[in-house]
Amino acid sequence: MGLISAVIFTAAFAAFIYVLLMGQTTYHKNGLVGKMFRFITQTIPRSSRRGIRRVCGQRGEQVLDASLHYLVGRSNPVFPLLYLTLVCGGFLIFLLYTFPYIGTYHRIPAYIFFYSTVLSFSICFFSDPGTVTPATIKYYRKSFEYDGVFYAKKWCPTCNLYRPARSKHCSICDKCVARFDHHCPWINNCVGEQNLRFFIFMLFMTGTYTLYGAYLTWQVAMDFLEDNRIWEKTIFDVDLNARRLVGPWEAFQVLLYYQARNSTLGVFCFLITIVLYAFALYSFYQVAINKTTNESFKYSDARSLIKHLEERLAEGDEGVLEDVTAEQQTGKSNAYETLLSTMFTLGASSKISEKWPFQPPTRSRGAQQTRRARQARPARVFGPRHGDGTPAELSGLYKVVPTHRRFGPYFRGRKRPKR
Repeated sequence: MGLISAVIFTAAFAAFIYVLLMGQTTYHKNGLVGKMFRFITQTIPRSSRRGIRRVCGQRGEQVLDASLHYLVGRSNPVFPLLYLTLVCGGFLIFLLYTFPYIGTYHRIPAYIFFYSTVLSFSICFFSDPGTVTPATIKYYRKSFEYDGVFYAKKWCPTCNLYRPARSKHCSICDKCVARFDHHCPWINNCVGEQNLRFFIFMLFMTGTYTLYGAYLTWQVAMDFLEDNRIWEKTIFDVDLNARRLVGPWEAFQVLLYYQARNSTLGVFCFLITIVLYAFALYSFYQVAINKTTNESFKYSDARSLIKHLEERLAEGDEGVLEDVTAEQQTGKSNAYETLLSTMFTLGASSKISEKWPFQPPTRSRGAQQTRRARQARPARVFGPRHGDGTPAELSGLYKVVPTHRRFGPYFRGRKRPKR
């Protein structure tokens, strides 16, 4: 019974990770997964805060808020250490209970997948996501053009510069990131212009690593059943009042008893593979349609707001534009209200959500055709740095690798130190 509980816990953990990763996506936002995400991230913290306030008073509530802020509001090594614990701990269990029973032709690939997964994680952990600094802002400003609505020229008081289009200031990393996608706590880093390709590679590499582990544990389990002739044994069936051959459920129970660690590891790897591949395919889809995760959330909210104002217009409420304009003048409006005000001002008072394309700007022609703009890419994180921490891209220490156009702008060549 305890082994079955371990399998159930593994499935629940995989479902929990899936909800955290995909709960805010457009596909799941209004569905069951989205409701579970809001329950985990909003309802549970609020209820816990109220309960601790009643039991421990204000001091306990402050400790809870500080702990939550450290976990999700600050840069910390908790989730990267958890990732390494799962990867390395799973591989250790694999070496102890699965590795001795696999074929010799599977042993070297097992090590290759493990070290490749750790290497891809290390690259994402240490890579530069596309930090916008005075030394790199010229390149990023040429990459995308402002549209005056979603991508207006805005001043960042923290970084003391005008943010380029499609960039965002990450409050956790405390820096502006070009083509900001999201902040990933598992790598304790932002995902942006410069490391999105590394992040997608890490997802596919980790998913392939767990898939290969699930396959090997399955092979070991099948070999155990064949060697002990489990499929030829019979059991007494109370419903049939007769003996019958062992079925899949009885064989699974045998595996949980004699191959507990191997079977639990296989189930865990299989479920985590589904989660990782789902998120990797979603990220690749976002790249294919030229959108970021952050932008998809913005457009979804904008569509909802526009439909709401369309309903108010259909009901004859003529004060919609006045309300939005008043909020703009008082400084209470955000980018969505600015969008709505602009659209109404242009006279698009009906079916606005269909007329507005909700597509981010593509790369400017100058960034695509000017080789000099390509050569102004920021230096890699492993390269030399100036005293203020900015890349030493103008010091002549780097040469440019020819641009690789096969997979678009996210898989281009990178600068390497001269030897």
